[in-house]
Amino acid sequence: MADFKTIWMSTIAWLALWPALVAADDRTWKTHTEAGEEAYRQGNLTEAEKEFKEARRETDGLAFPDQRQAVSLENLARLYSLQGKYGQAEALYWQVLTIREKILGATHPDLATAFNNLALIYFAEQHYHEAERFYLRALAIWEKTQGAETSAFATGLSNLASLYNAMGKYDKPESLHKRALGLMEKLLGAGHPDVATCMNNLGDFYCGRGRYSEAERLIRQALAIREKSLGPEHRKVATSLNNLAVLYTIQGQYTAAEPLFLRALAIGKKTAVADPVEMAKILRNYGILLRKTKRKSEAAKMLAQANDLLKNNAPGKLAQHTVHARSLMSTRDSSVFDRAWR
Repeated sequence: MADFKTIWMSTIAWLALWPALVAADDRTWKTHTEAGEEAYRQGNLTEAEKEFKEARRETDGLAFPDQRQAVSLENLARLYSLQGKYGQAEALYWQVLTIREKILGATHPDLATAFNNLALIYFAEQHYHEAERFYLRALAIWEKTQGAETSAFATGLSNLASLYNAMGKYDKPESLHKRALGLMEKLLGAGHPDVATCMNNLGDFYCGRGRYSEAERLIRQALAIREKSLGPEHRKVATSLNNLAVLYTIQGQYTAAEPLFLRALAIGKKTAVADPVEMAKILRNYGILLRKTKRKSEAAKMLAQANDLLKNNAPGKLAQHTVHARSLMSTRDSSVFDRAWR
């Protein structure tokens, strides 16, 4: 699965742009918002939701539209998106769009950000044509207002390319992925984590098309970048290890794949609270390998752990990622795997 990147401005960035937001009588709103951000970063989603809702309540008496309303709604929307509560996230993103358009106008770059994030929701719900429409709209605004050489524009290209891959429009993704990767390398440098994300998305495309040697090269490069820039225990390192292990498993190279899965699991156990869906994907994929290597009881245990993790932390994504041992496909069918190309 491709890494569709959500673009959002942190609370600190919003406060810097709108100094009125930090007036003395806004301290309660600011306190709840920043507490929610910290809880979100720590993976405490229950506490994050509580704080974001408190911040949202602080905006109830404000005249419409107000940027604080948009910030609070957007924070809740991305939290619900992570939990797979797409209907709630979609409704909130539409409110964000309405507020931002009234305040900033129909062609402001921050409106493009909201369109990108709404497109992510439509993709997750498999409403591909709606997702395409909003990705294209976001790209058009960014290009008109900022030009076609920004990291936001590159992210939009990568997201659109991965969408086309999911839609089966295989003539479109490669050139878009390569353009996005080239832009990220130019703007951020070859060792930046966002460059690794673009590499993984291109690797996802190559893997799906059976171009395994090209996919392996990109995934290994992305892994090296993440280990160096983020540290060997970062959750995105676990994701890269999972991607490489899946690639080997698809090719029947189980001996090469298993140590990578085990290392990814070791990291994932430390970071699961911050991203339970990614941990569930690793468990699920390792379960598939175990099933393929005739270790059925161990496979069932991994798959059950993955399903329980989703049920307890991201119930909205349970149906999307749940798998049972009896439903597993052939060894070389890559569609059965959760490739978290991040």
